[in-house]
Amino acid sequence: MSDKNDNGLVEIQQNRKPEDGIAENDFLTEHWNDLSGASLFNILKTTVKHAYLIASKVAGMSQVLQQMQLDHLKNNITTLQRDVKMIDVRTEQIRTEGEELNKDSEELSRKFDTFSIEMDKKIADLIKKSETSQHKVVEALGTYVDSLAKELEMKADREEIELMR
Repeated sequence: MSDKNDNGLVEIQQNRKPEDGIAENDFLTEHWNDLSGASLFNILKTTVKHAYLIASKVAGMSQVLQQMQLDHLKNNITTLQRDVKMIDVRTEQIRTEGEELNKDSEELSRKFDTFSIEMDKKIADLIKKSETSQHKVVEALGTYVDSLAKELEMKADREEIELMR
């Protein structure tokens, strides 16, 4: 593809195909032998400057992207810290409410125990009164039955006396 000419410069042959990705008549191919060492140096120097500028812009963009990512992470951390504080506050509220409910439950339990004891006493008193009332009713019925029996006995005696007469 390339051959050295008489003065030692490399000649690029013009038999490249378009499918190689290089145009047949590009600037470098056409003017390769016209370029001197000084102009090649200037082209190289300019190319290096452009490469350096591009690299510094890429590095700057990389720093900007890193700073944006860092800011995003800081915002996420701040949001998470705020969420954790809210969770801590809510947890404390729930704990406080739980303690209050526990106190209320203990108070209700004591009141229920007191009520239960009072009701047991009242029921025991009612049972005693009921037993006493039943005993009195039984006595009264017994007395009534006895009086009826005496009355019947007296009536029977009277009838017997009348029959005998």
